[in-house]
Amino acid sequence: MKAQTAEDLSFLPDKSVDAIITDPPYYGNVMYSELADFFYIWQKLALNDKYKYYEGTYSPRSREIIKSAVQGKDDSFFIKGLTNVFRECYKDEGLLTFTFHHERSSAWASTLLSLLNSNFEIVATYPIYSETKGEYLHSKGIRYDIVIVCKKRFKEPERVSWEVLKDRIHDMAREVLERLWLSDRDLRDEDMFVIAMGKCLELYSKHCPEIYKDGRRVTVEEAVSSIDDIIDSLLKIKDIEALPGAIDKITRIYCSYLAGLDKIDYDALHKRLSKGGIEIDAFLKENLITKEKSTVRILTPQERRQFIEEKIKKGKDLLVIDKVHLIYSIYKEGKSIIKYLAEYGGEVEKTAELIYRKTGDEAYGKIAGIATRIPKKVKLLTLEDFIGESQ
Repeated sequence: MKAQTAEDLSFLPDKSVDAIITDPPYYGNVMYSELADFFYIWQKLALNDKYKYYEGTYSPRSREIIKSAVQGKDDSFFIKGLTNVFRECYKDEGLLTFTFHHERSSAWASTLLSLLNSNFEIVATYPIYSETKGEYLHSKGIRYDIVIVCKKRFKEPERVSWEVLKDRIHDMAREVLERLWLSDRDLRDEDMFVIAMGKCLELYSKHCPEIYKDGRRVTVEEAVSSIDDIIDSLLKIKDIEALPGAIDKITRIYCSYLAGLDKIDYDALHKRLSKGGIEIDAFLKENLITKEKSTVRILTPQERRQFIEEKIKKGKDLLVIDKVHLIYSIYKEGKSIIKYLAEYGGEVEKTAELIYRKTGDEAYGKIAGIATRIPKKVKLLTLEDFIGESQ
């Protein structure tokens, strides 16, 4: 075992390794060297005199392959470093297998580009449940890793039009998502996105870089961004189909992108919302989110309750998500929600049901269940109304 960068494995003969199974850096998510310092400083006290690896004050990090503005490491540093690692010591028939997940298309693009630069192609992808890691990195976000299996490429890939390949990728994404929707697995949109992305990149890598549009090669960044859009659109359509047509736009987008999350990257959310024709400011104004540096924190129903009650006092119209959050916070206090469900009707029922399906939060499921048993409000006819209808 060597305590050094994997970019230099010169102590191993070239083409001597049958298979490598690894867990590569997560782009800009986790600075592993900083986490290692917690253990390093204690180990240094006991082992400093025995091992040269403990000479430094902190764990080594100059060659740590990450993206970090603080350390002056950009995309090119990440791609070059990972490419150097992927090129080391494999037999021509060897396998490279690693796990990966990320919410940002730029992270997928950088990792894929490192593979392609190292003359690998993806031959298979397998989703695996990884709650411990997922909960740590993303809180209520991604819970699945993708096991990506790669082999060296020895033939030139078949040239293909981007429009043709994009149609095939769209069909692949839809097929994967439809299988997941029909399964009994407890899957969030973030999980389904990662699973679909893995399968789509498997198809894409078989042709890259010989993919052309209007006579020029399509870059990896362009392609991955388009694949991201395809999967996102399919997921969004599914959410829209689950909600009544009259529900307001902010509630629809909240259900599609924010329900069940604690935090989300600001740039990732901005990209999603821009495609939906709405700005982040609209969600800030409605006290649905708050900005914290480069991330956005999603406020809980309890945190929003005072804001919603102020809207009611001022006679302002409530969003459907306002109604759902108000009922949720009252329900969590153990108080009756019957009168609110009777007042707000089926929109609350359908929205709560969708959020329950996306998050697994039992309170939303209970609210939707109670709502189905509440008689819908019926407008009583006056004598004048009755006479008018009779005529």
